[in-house]
Amino acid sequence: MKFLRHFLIFPMLFALTALSGCGQTAKDTEAINAYRAKTESALEEISAAYDRLDALDAEDAADTDGFLSAVGDLKAAMEEAAAIEPPEEFSDAHALLQEASTDMDQAADDFTSAFSSDPPDEDLLKTAASEYQKAQDTLQSAITALRAVGSSA
Repeated sequence: MKFLRHFLIFPMLFALTALSGCGQTAKDTEAINAYRAKTESALEEISAAYDRLDALDAEDAADTDGFLSAVGDLKAAMEEAAAIEPPEEFSDAHALLQEASTDMDQAADDFTSAFSSDPPDEDLLKTAASEYQKAQDTLQSAITALRAVGSSA
């Protein structure tokens, strides 16, 4: 997870910062700057949520509540990012953030359902883990796409 934060999220923030004012009208620049600020904040929250997940002891099966809480925090942070209204030039890249959020919503719901039974539903845990991985992969694609738009605009 720290790879995601250090090598994907923070360079994307730099690309968005560099974008402001590149051949845009004042209104366009204002919209891009507002999007940049909101996206930076949301990605920092996502990074912090991943850090909370990383901090959990994988061997501590009794900390199901802590795990579900951290997954819920990640879900909320991704929903926040997905809810940001992007400028037109970012709409395709932003759609990937929305897709990642949808995937994380499903993963969080399935993790919660899986842990609601005793013992946990192993098949549902596998499904949730797959959805979680899909959300991570899509988030990485979104960040890459946002960086590409930021560097070309």
